[in-house]
Amino acid sequence: MKYNLSESEYEIMKFIWEQGDNISFNDIMEDTQKKGHTWKKQTVQTFLTRLIDKGVLKAEKVGNKRYYSPSTTETEHICKWTHEFLKADFGGSLKNFMLAFTGGNSLTEEEARELHEFLDE
Repeated sequence: MKYNLSESEYEIMKFIWEQGDNISFNDIMEDTQKKGHTWKKQTVQTFLTRLIDKGVLKAEKVGNKRYYSPSTTETEHICKWTHEFLKADFGGSLKNFMLAFTGGNSLTEEEARELHEFLDE
């Protein structure tokens, strides 16, 4: 899992984020084949449906074709996932997260300085 997306979903989204808006199904299939996947059309369609359900992707039907566009940028998606992760697993407490992250050990002086500089920005 990567940011609440399976590896395959993330790979497809990475392509869509790089391409921008209005990506055709054929473009997505072509990219997966270039990467060596032997996924059938139905498999890719399932991934796209899941991405829409997760709110990362949107689809627009034009004539008899569908075009896909990201609902958020990659950075926005990661930020949203990070906040949800912090809330769900650490009660929304950055302190609890830092304690778990450091294993309860103190930060080095350099780490503390960098963190302090970041927080002052």
